[in-house]
Amino acid sequence: MSVQNYLQKGLQQDIHQRFKTKHRTPWYNVPVVWIPEGVIFKRSHLYPKLLKNEARVLFTDTAYRICPKEGFNIDSIIYSFYNSLTLIFCELNGRFYGGGVLELTPKEFKGLPIPYKSISEEQFLDFKKLFTKSESIEQILQQNDTQLLIGLELTSSDLERLREIRQKLLIHRLKNKMNLPSLIKHWGIAIQSSFLDTSVSTPVINVASVSQRSPFRYPGGKTWLVPRIRQWLSNALTKPQKFIEPFAGGAIVGLTVAFDQLADLVILVERDEQVAAVWETIINTQDGAEWLANQIATFELTPEAAEAVVSSRTRIIRNKAFKTIIQNRINHGGILAPGAGVLKHGENGKGITSRWYPETLQKRILDIAKIKQRLKFIRGDGFEIIRKNLRNNKAVFFIDPPYTVSAKKAGARLYKYHQVDHEELFWLASRIEGDFLMTYDDAEEVRALAVKHRFETRLVAMSNTRNTTMTELLIGRNLDWVI
Repeated sequence: MSVQNYLQKGLQQDIHQRFKTKHRTPWYNVPVVWIPEGVIFKRSHLYPKLLKNEARVLFTDTAYRICPKEGFNIDSIIYSFYNSLTLIFCELNGRFYGGGVLELTPKEFKGLPIPYKSISEEQFLDFKKLFTKSESIEQILQQNDTQLLIGLELTSSDLERLREIRQKLLIHRLKNKMNLPSLIKHWGIAIQSSFLDTSVSTPVINVASVSQRSPFRYPGGKTWLVPRIRQWLSNALTKPQKFIEPFAGGAIVGLTVAFDQLADLVILVERDEQVAAVWETIINTQDGAEWLANQIATFELTPEAAEAVVSSRTRIIRNKAFKTIIQNRINHGGILAPGAGVLKHGENGKGITSRWYPETLQKRILDIAKIKQRLKFIRGDGFEIIRKNLRNNKAVFFIDPPYTVSAKKAGARLYKYHQVDHEELFWLASRIEGDFLMTYDDAEEVRALAVKHRFETRLVAMSNTRNTTMTELLIGRNLDWVI
């Protein structure tokens, strides 16, 4: 159909007599429309699309027209737009709808930080080719982050962290699992297939890949959870003044928070007198860590020497700490509770020496001593410490009690002080004014308590040193940060 025939058809339908058209001269002329140099579409999926209008087409309100100010050019604006920092602020400043679509208003777009870099026409052509060849936006960002953000004095690890933050925000927006296959395709990064199952959050954490900070071999230890803790705290708006672990045990979580400086002060609480003796010696006793480290380094472990230490009775805290470390290292699974057996064959037939690494233990203890100004240890009741800090909105809690609520009741054989009022613990958690994270076995009774107090739950996977995949339940008020 020719243009003349098309207009004639409009006249036959009396379109020229309608409200807007009858005020135009001629009636088919659309006013206040100019051809922009570039556009950004108001809604997007994986990332906003900022385009150069090389075809010189007109746009409706589905896209915002861009006219660069003097001293700027559209090629450089488009090139500078595609970096992790700017795209992070797109996610933060924009809004999204049920299907996960991101929308930016003109005001929100104008408020975006864009590290502008002037480039030549040749550089822009190279940039276009890269966009055409790349399988995902991640490849573009990896190159542009280095080029554009270097002026902000960011390290390579800082740039990697920015990319991780953008991915977290993107996953939060595209929570609907129907969107996840497109994420896998467009990111071009390794995401395990179990990621498509929303009942288990991934990736699976292997404990062997996490830095070991604690001198304990602790049953139910949370080494595998360390990356999740970093996720959780890095998503907080402000750095917590206090990080409280009311059931500290081996304290790998609290120690990691202190080493990584994710909180101003880490408070470890433990009721068991044997475990408490170790932390009191390392954290609360002057030169206690040095003494304990030296005792371990110079001790020749034999069945007879170990038996002499373990069977000894002492009221001196540091002696009790040394006794605890020996017992923890020679018992099956590191269990300190009454009735725990001593290793017989151990790893590769080494018996009680199979878990005895004096140099490693010495280093861990002395490393903790170097940061003990960030640590506070309290021997006492975790419930009482929670009550005292309920109203402190600048305190966060990591609550990992003995697992005795389910039929398995594993905590009863692993810990001396295994009796816990879980009903009261959940009630206290519901009244915490700051944030908290709880971990439990996945049991119906636990999920029922979470539902009762309107907490969210996420089943997360971990792989132990034998590469066996296991799951535990995370509980909190808002677990959107879990990916």
